Amino acid sequence: MFADIEAANEAIRAARRSTNPAVRASVRGRRVTGPATCHRIRAVLRVALNDAVADGLISSNPASLVKLRPARPARPLVRTEPRVDRWRNTGEIPGPVMVWTPEQTGKFLDHAAVHDPELYPLLHLIAYRGLRRGEAVGLRDADTQLDRAEIAITHQITVSGRVVQRKPPKSEAGNRVVALDTATVAVLRACRARRPSNSDGGLFFVREDGEAWHPDTVSRRFRRLVADAGLPQVRLHGLRHGIATLALAAGVDLKVVQSILGHSTITLTANTYTSVLPQLVQAAAEAVAAVIQRGRRGASGETTVRQYGDGGRTGGRPGGLVG
Repeated sequence: MFADIEAANEAIRAARRSTNPAVRASVRGRRVTGPATCHRIRAVLRVALNDAVADGLISSNPASLVKLRPARPARPLVRTEPRVDRWRNTGEIPGPVMVWTPEQTGKFLDHAAVHDPELYPLLHLIAYRGLRRGEAVGLRDADTQLDRAEIAITHQITVSGRVVQRKPPKSEAGNRVVALDTATVAVLRACRARRPSNSDGGLFFVREDGEAWHPDTVSRRFRRLVADAGLPQVRLHGLRHGIATLALAAGVDLKVVQSILGHSTITLTANTYTSVLPQLVQAAAEAVAAVIQRGRRGASGETTVRQYGDGGRTGGRPGGLVG
């Protein structure tokens, strides 16, 4: 089974690399099956086959002998200025999961509000409250309680190949109530006021013609907005990563962040996101250092710090600071 899964994955990857547009189109919307999914499949098989052993149908559980690659989620990396500079100069993307800084997120949302007001409220909700794409697209009007400043995540809309499916959240922990901030409540109220009366299936977010958003359309328009705004590319899921990292940087308790995101375990939250805190702190330190005027500029253009007692001009304090 797992050999077949890996063979199917490689076929998808090969088709994506093909120079033939028809071959690439044949796998559009298809995803490779990742290590974490394989581990979940094995876990389900193990439980079922353990029952078969207990019932005397088989003598041993073959699933217990299956060895899989470790399912380690990629750690998010912040789009700090040095990384952005390298990206602009070389196209280098240092990791598969990239996260914007708060300033980059704000610039994107400002751009989206002006250039795609139809999609902006949905993007705002993802960026501010960390919903998954399918959870935002599948948010029901009946689950949106703006008077109480909260929404309930009870459904999602996903894509499997070319098939759009409405189904429950990703896990039991995904069924959750998410508190809303004042700004998000205002955005959602305005969205509801503009929404056409013939909206599709009781969904909160719909197109101007009343039809439901296709998840892939949301991702495609997101990528276009990012490019038009001149920002380094991140995946739409990167907005979800962003709210987690910003919440942790702001001192929000890890258990609260787990609840916001709907993670099944706090270990997943900790392992995925705590690595970005030093990056945010370092980026903040560099930003502060960049605006502090120090010393004089050398021939290389780099700032050099004056030494103590520099000709008596600094009063014995470094960088020309006086007490």
